[in-house]
Amino acid sequence: GTAGVLSLTSATTDNTGQIGVSPVISYAVSTIAGNTATVSVTTTALTISGKSGVLTTIGAAPDHLVLSTGPTSITAGNWSTIYTVQRYDLYNNITLLGNSVLGLSTNSTGADYKFSSTDPVVSPTETTSVTIPVGASTVSFWYYDKKASYAPPASTSPWVITCSGLAVPLNSNLIVYPASIASLVIITPARTLTAGTPGTAPNNVITVQSQDTYGNAQVVASATVLTITSNS
Repeated sequence: GTAGVLSLTSATTDNTGQIGVSPVISYAVSTIAGNTATVSVTTTALTISGKSGVLTTIGAAPDHLVLSTGPTSITAGNWSTIYTVQRYDLYNNITLLGNSVLGLSTNSTGADYKFSSTDPVVSPTETTSVTIPVGASTVSFWYYDKKASYAPPASTSPWVITCSGLAVPLNSNLIVYPASIASLVIITPARTLTAGTPGTAPNNVITVQSQDTYGNAQVVASATVLTITSNS
């Protein structure tokens, strides 16, 4: 941070006996919240002096957000634990100024994601924005998604949760794991084969995928034998 600075450290009174009017004398306060200062005026001509009241630096206009608390992963079909974001000014001071309306979004490709501004264990309040009110520095929310952020056996990759509304948006990665296996699904599209012939690849290949309740691919825990039948 930067300490407080006076624009002038000496001046001569004008014809009315004043200083600080022409030219103006200004004091740029410290950029570190909580710092205090006083401005003193003395003269050698007369044994008099004056001192200002205490000047205290507070956080400036909101500039960016920091994630105070947040999950790194959830399982599909569940609410996350709490996200808490805190706002800071350009000088990295916590700030309480004004109302900051924050938009909530995600790059999830699912159709069933949602945000809540209240604890969903008690009663979710679906929303697409939350507000940090004047006099406060933090706000909390929760996230829900049925869509896994990756398809096993591929390597894990996250969805990105974004809070926007200040000069610098906040992004947080969240891995959504598939839930437990609930079904086997033939993911091969319908095709036509000629009677009496085995067909040729890939037209003669049928692919079966193990999926969770929400249609996310999920790997089996060990080698699993499947029974194949036909109604032909």
